[in-house]
Amino acid sequence: TLGGVEANSFGNIAIKMNGSGFAGRFFADGVGAGNSIGALQVTGLGTFNGNIATPGAIGSFTETGSSFGGSLVSGENLGPVTITTGSVNASGVIDAGMTLNGFTLTGGSFNGTLLAGRAASINLASMGAGSLVNVSKDTSSFSVTGADAGTVMLAATSSFHVGGILSSTVHITGDLGSA
Repeated sequence: TLGGVEANSFGNIAIKMNGSGFAGRFFADGVGAGNSIGALQVTGLGTFNGNIATPGAIGSFTETGSSFGGSLVSGENLGPVTITTGSVNASGVIDAGMTLNGFTLTGGSFNGTLLAGRAASINLASMGAGSLVNVSKDTSSFSVTGADAGTVMLAATSSFHVGGILSSTVHITGDLGSA
């Protein structure tokens, strides 16, 4: 069996890393009327290599001052997701089965995988080679402040912006409002 904590649902989860990171697991197996996981807050130094998963919804995820190398998986809606002064490592996976209600990464590079059925705004500081953003339906807006060297696959977006060098592969299968 997998280790970690399993429950029908969680209210708020606060993870305080002390420099050695976090590699635990939280799994909410219920799909209730509200969020299966209310809010997750990760603070401290180290790398978050944990696994947070539910077939239901996750209300919000914030991480400050550390790297994200784990997985955040929601079968329904997810977010908003905010990672401040940290990076998403190549092993990092964010997956919203339905709508990603915003994703913001400041202060570091996105090198992982982001998957969503739909997405509100996606704002990244930069995208590294090998990174992937794939939204199967509409995305409100997509913005990379710095360089974009990853792969971006969107069905449609009202706004697409890259502030640095665009050396990536970008596929928009539907309409693009403005670039």
